[in-house]
Amino acid sequence: MIKFALIHYRAAETDGVSLEMEKWQKAIENSGNKCIIIAGIGGDYNNFILDFRHRDIAAFTKNCFIKLTIPEKKLKENFEKLTKKCEKILRGFLEKEKPDILVINNVFSLPINIPFAAALYNLNKEMKNISFQGFHHDFFWERTYNPTNNFTAELVKKYYPPKTIPGHLVINSLAKGELKKRKDLKSSPVDNYFDFSQIDSSIPTGLKKKLNIKKNSIIFLHATRIVERKGIEFALDFINEFVRRKKDFENKILYNGKRINKNTETVIIFPGLIEDTAYYKKIKTHAKNLGVKTIFCEKLCEASKTNNSYSLWDFYKICDAVTYTSLLEGWGNQLIEALALKKPVIIFEYPVFTKDIKKFGFNLLSLGNKYYFKRGSRKLEEERLLQQPRTGRRLERGKSYKLPEQRLQQPQTGRRHLEHKELYELPQKIINKNVSRLYDILIDKKKYKKITEKNFNIAYKKLSLTALEKRISEIFIKSKSNKPQPLKIK
Repeated sequence: MIKFALIHYRAAETDGVSLEMEKWQKAIENSGNKCIIIAGIGGDYNNFILDFRHRDIAAFTKNCFIKLTIPEKKLKENFEKLTKKCEKILRGFLEKEKPDILVINNVFSLPINIPFAAALYNLNKEMKNISFQGFHHDFFWERTYNPTNNFTAELVKKYYPPKTIPGHLVINSLAKGELKKRKDLKSSPVDNYFDFSQIDSSIPTGLKKKLNIKKNSIIFLHATRIVERKGIEFALDFINEFVRRKKDFENKILYNGKRINKNTETVIIFPGLIEDTAYYKKIKTHAKNLGVKTIFCEKLCEASKTNNSYSLWDFYKICDAVTYTSLLEGWGNQLIEALALKKPVIIFEYPVFTKDIKKFGFNLLSLGNKYYFKRGSRKLEEERLLQQPRTGRRLERGKSYKLPEQRLQQPQTGRRHLEHKELYELPQKIINKNVSRLYDILIDKKKYKKITEKNFNIAYKKLSLTALEKRISEIFIKSKSNKPQPLKIK
């Protein structure tokens, strides 16, 4: 039996890293091994000094990157004091549990608790019986961190990530290339996985009524948060064309037995958090101009169903199709959720999808990977101020652009995003083609079932917790001495 310890700033919360750790713990224990979680809060072992929200840690970080309000000598003293405190706490946890493998989630990725990283760096040199592994869901260069002093700059260079750690994991192959390029470190990509056991067969009674959706409506779901990089304007443009074409399919019977008629409404629902109010206002205006009916209902969606709310799975269950039109993602959790719930998916091919997910062979309605400036938006002269990263090319109306692979995500999740003041659009030809294809699927019960079942089976085979168990066993193997060792990364 191999004993794992997963470590992070926090656990049992709704951030992506915490959720992935829960899957890892379950997969590890399902395979007959043991797994504990160490964190600032929410783990099996906790001390809040490990959380970046700790008062002293937050003050230290503010001096490092926002404004230096104390002498640099005092900053160094605070660093040493906090590092020793973290080190003492971590040594106690590790000496008590004696894990074989310590998987360090994001602590060597983002400089938001540098003493925590320094403590692990020191313990790695001391505790040779534990295999320290860095798992990087983000990188500091994907955000804006401007050191206020030379000492901080040296710390970032040393610890993020350190070269002394024996193994490194990343969440996609683009991140693997970037880590090699920037730090000359080899790493192994690990996909995001899905716990299929969390889906039940219950019917979300009353949800459509609460949303004021008519019984005969065709429902689209956009399950992501409301932030700029999610490309929601693409989904709205798609639905606008879908509604325009409805008259061509009146009196047709849908896969669920309902008949399309002149009173059939089309609606798109958004249960995700509204985190970018400026973008939210843009897409609300855009939907109104198009005449697309939207329902934003974040307050009704909770992690688990309650008397006054519904789970995300309930929203998937009532929809007929899912739009997943992100320009940029670190992986693609909502895509896998839609496939697990057996829904047709309209997708924009963001870089990580093209690089790491497309190879699985899912049958999706692809909107391609090129975009344009929205016609009628800001003057060309203003648009010329916008540039693509690392290429120096300026974006101009009337020209299409393939998304650069280097831009992975937006600031809320730590990755760069494509900053723009207006909305984008897709070639109308590709929208028209996929609207026709979606109608063909929706009015053909056998085709609907065949496509969604195929996608479900691929997702279950490649991205379930069973697949995660296999991936973990590929990364970590036993040596002749029966001591777990990281797999040599090619």
